[in-house]
Amino acid sequence: MSIFVDLFRTPQMRKRILVSYFIWASVSMCYYGLSFKAPSLGKDRYLVAFLSALVEIPSYILGCLIIRYFSRKMNTIGTFIIAGIACLCILMLPVDNVTASTILALVGKFFIAITYAIVYLYTTEIFPTNNRNVALGTSSMCARGGATAAPYIVDLLGGRVNMLIFGISSVLAGLFSVLLPETKDRSLPETVSDVELSESTVTTSESDADKLSVKILSYNSV
Repeated sequence: MSIFVDLFRTPQMRKRILVSYFIWASVSMCYYGLSFKAPSLGKDRYLVAFLSALVEIPSYILGCLIIRYFSRKMNTIGTFIIAGIACLCILMLPVDNVTASTILALVGKFFIAITYAIVYLYTTEIFPTNNRNVALGTSSMCARGGATAAPYIVDLLGGRVNMLIFGISSVLAGLFSVLLPETKDRSLPETVSDVELSESTVTTSESDADKLSVKILSYNSV
């Protein structure tokens, strides 16, 4: 229980876990929401369902390549926002333009699948060793909530309101990801103190960092 409480005890840990919960719920809701919604946008729902699954193959291949050469943070932000914009663009198309709507839905599915693959790695890298499993596990629990909500959003909200929800939540998740640190080619934090001090080195003076160290030690002694 104390390991879970540590996720909320200090400012930087609290910020990271709350953002993580939101992006996991959003990516899961958008991923499954597009999986359920895309077939209804096309003339042949079976073909669209097949294409919706097929686009995941190149998306995972591309995801493996971009996280190797580009930053985790920018990949997460970029794929979230592109997927969200694709969903929102569907709202601007005529209802009878099923071809363009289907293509945009598949583009959204392509990029949100990349995001889903990246967040597993990214989440484990932003939390310290002692809290990593709990952070990933509880974030994944939030994802189950998003996945549970997805079919209800698709079925109960008629028209294209569901695409509005998927688009806005995806864009917001991308914007909130700006608050997370970059982890590519950097040492992973081992303790809560490492997390707090790594953030403080960018924004505080040496004396402020010393004060923060004392504060963190007081947190750890609780």
